[in-house]
Amino acid sequence: MKATDLLLGDWVHVEDRGDLQVEALDIEGGVTVDNEYYATDEDCSAIPLTAEILEKNGFSNSITVFSWYDFQGNRVYVYPAMGSFTARIEIWHDEICRLKMEYIDHIDVEELQHALWICHIKKKIAL
Repeated sequence: MKATDLLLGDWVHVEDRGDLQVEALDIEGGVTVDNEYYATDEDCSAIPLTAEILEKNGFSNSITVFSWYDFQGNRVYVYPAMGSFTARIEIWHDEICRLKMEYIDHIDVEELQHALWICHIKKKIAL
């Protein structure tokens, strides 16, 4: 994972410190987490999006998809990779697909965060 790909508020796993949110970005490519700890590419790794994280954040689970709805007409679907099907995120608003992102084998937490932010959905992901 590259620290330069992260945004403020992203969740990352930082070696020897655990799962933390990015608090500041540095123009040289590092990030600040945990009140002043400076992390670089070597320190950061992605956090895989799990069923537990999705359910903790209000996503309901059916056999092949996790879904979440809000009162503004947004619907978010997270499809895990299954057999020959790739993992993907779909975000809909009033029956129109606003965003569809496909991933080879799995989705990381920050990828879901970025998809929500792209569509201006103000939902914070908790671990």
